[in-house]
Amino acid sequence: MRKLAVFLVAVLVSACANIPLGTMLKYSSFDIDDFLELNPAEISAKVEVEGGLELSDDGQRLAVTMETAKGERDFTFPLVIEEHGLEPKSDSWFGTSGPTNVYTLKLSGEGILAFEALQLAIRKEVPTGFGLKVSTRFKKMEEYPDENTVSILIRLAASESYVTLIDDAPLELEEST
Repeated sequence: MRKLAVFLVAVLVSACANIPLGTMLKYSSFDIDDFLELNPAEISAKVEVEGGLELSDDGQRLAVTMETAKGERDFTFPLVIEEHGLEPKSDSWFGTSGPTNVYTLKLSGEGILAFEALQLAIRKEVPTGFGLKVSTRFKKMEEYPDENTVSILIRLAASESYVTLIDDAPLELEEST
């Protein structure tokens, strides 16, 4: 049986340096009530991967750990690719970039149900903290590029524009079986 190479994106400590100040300011007043008002069907994310890597058709997940006085609860939200485009290699004053794969992701049907379960759990319990994890699979390649960066943008409502969460963060790839 052929083993598929699975790569987990680990945007570790370096990701914090890649969060724009404007994003921090925009969400500084975002609270639990705002979260409970979100419509999970309208939540979407854009993932821009520079360096030639392509996302697999499945395996994209968002996970939230909710901490309460009773312990931790994990919620996993499968994501599906809604759109995929390729921006060709480009030159600018700041150097050369690309090619860049641009993906628009949304919660799957299962992801929407899990998100609603999280909202219900928040209403019933008093959260003391949250953890967030994003994992993805890349398509198998003969040779993987040495340098890859990722930008992640999020839109919490259809009436809003995308907001950059992580901007050009270097990727650390780990092979898993």
